[in-house]
Amino acid sequence: MNREYPISFSTEMVKAILAGQKSQTRRVIKPQPPEGVVKICGPEWYEPGVVGKDGELKPGAPIYGIYDSDGGWGIKCPYGPPGTILWVRETWCVLDRDDRPLCYAYMADCEGQSDAWRPSVHMPRMAARLFLRVKGIRVERLWSISEEDARAEGIPACNEFLLDHKKTWCRYTVIAARSQGREKPPTMADNIGGFAYIWDKNYAERGYGWNLNPWVWVIEFERV
Repeated sequence: MNREYPISFSTEMVKAILAGQKSQTRRVIKPQPPEGVVKICGPEWYEPGVVGKDGELKPGAPIYGIYDSDGGWGIKCPYGPPGTILWVRETWCVLDRDDRPLCYAYMADCEGQSDAWRPSVHMPRMAARLFLRVKGIRVERLWSISEEDARAEGIPACNEFLLDHKKTWCRYTVIAARSQGREKPPTMADNIGGFAYIWDKNYAERGYGWNLNPWVWVIEFERV
């Protein structure tokens, strides 16, 4: 039986999943691979070396993740191998109604703000309504994202949100193009620029901004 893992999404991205316009997500690899690493093995199953009680190096229990071919380091993938089920954490609240069983509401379905909303990180498994099956996982630098990837990230579904921040979106279009060595797109803003803006909105203050080009897990999924 495949294990289940939680995964959090912003309200904009939950809307993209519900609209059928998001089938990829990028997540920062923690910890980041050592500085200067060019080639990474995996993600795949491997047996990390462990030192036994006798002091000898032996194969450990198999884990799914990435590693250095020289055995210097390894990082477990927190989203499991392909086939794993991810249950989505999103901004939510409990509907306090005495006339019916416990039920929940989700910000992605509602308009306006309320003190009742709870952060996605506090959502329990029993409140989840979205489940994703992992179809594939790969590892790459953030700047490797393509226009096709950005569309699969759900950026077209976020146009309304992005247009509310048009100046910033346009600025990120230029930033993304320069960092990838591309000419500025002829359109007002491309999907990669929109992705870069939303990425920084979520990760810049955590020390993994677009400008740092961090290593990321690229997770392809489908709703179940």
